[in-house]
Amino acid sequence: MQSGFLGPPPAPRPAEPPRPLEDRMAGDSTADQVRAPRVNLTTADFFMGDVMGTGSFSSVVKAQRKGTSEWYALKIMDKKQLVREKKELYIKNERSILDRLTYDGVVRLCFTFQDTHSLYMGLELCEQGELFSQVKRKGKMPFQEAQFYAAEIVLILEYIHFEGVIHRDLKPENLLLADDGHLKLCDFGSAKTVDASAADLTEATGSKELVLAGEEAGGLEKAVVLAGEETGGLEGQELVLAGEEAGGLEVLCLGEEKRKSSFVGTAEYVSPEVLNSKPLTKS
Repeated sequence: MQSGFLGPPPAPRPAEPPRPLEDRMAGDSTADQVRAPRVNLTTADFFMGDVMGTGSFSSVVKAQRKGTSEWYALKIMDKKQLVREKKELYIKNERSILDRLTYDGVVRLCFTFQDTHSLYMGLELCEQGELFSQVKRKGKMPFQEAQFYAAEIVLILEYIHFEGVIHRDLKPENLLLADDGHLKLCDFGSAKTVDASAADLTEATGSKELVLAGEEAGGLEKAVVLAGEETGGLEGQELVLAGEEAGGLEVLCLGEEKRKSSFVGTAEYVSPEVLNSKPLTKS
């Protein structure tokens, strides 16, 4: 392939071998492990470089940890602004999702820490910047290179969807170029985790009734309707149950569809189903 837009595309990245559904549901699954440690650091432990990007409640700064040769993209989030904009759960969700994903096509979370005023995420540094900036600066991409990077995006989406994650803000600004020329997806603040399909869960558990879901499963606070004629068309919905009285399966609310169809992400790239107030799908 001839050199062009970004130079010759690198050798194809191998696809991540999918883990069996039973492993993903098991307690020792990598999805349940915290990979990025919470470290005892302060901003004084870093040499701060250029600001790489800013948002409504956060900024990303290039930072080198003192005494090492390691550079990171340090995401700094203002606690007061997070509370003011009611984004606390978004940040908790982003951290959980980044711990869950282990593919080379996803930016790696290396560590987290906090101080009185801010939360910090030490993210893998991609010095080549955003795909958007490259396109804007260098112009039209040759067809073969566009084909290559489109294929990388498909591989990334295939992986995160297999892991039960919908990004909900896919755009060129959130696709970074690593030093080896491969793409990496970042910014999972708007992402949503979804349960496996009813058929898959039924196959894995042997149950066609209710399967508990979420961290609250031990307290029987959530369940997912998988199958059965009595579901009234609610198959696959998340049901919030009545806490200690959940043994009686009393339904308090049905909130999953509303959350899946909420307007998030960037208006220019939002999916058609969200514009039409319909439930979000992996497509």
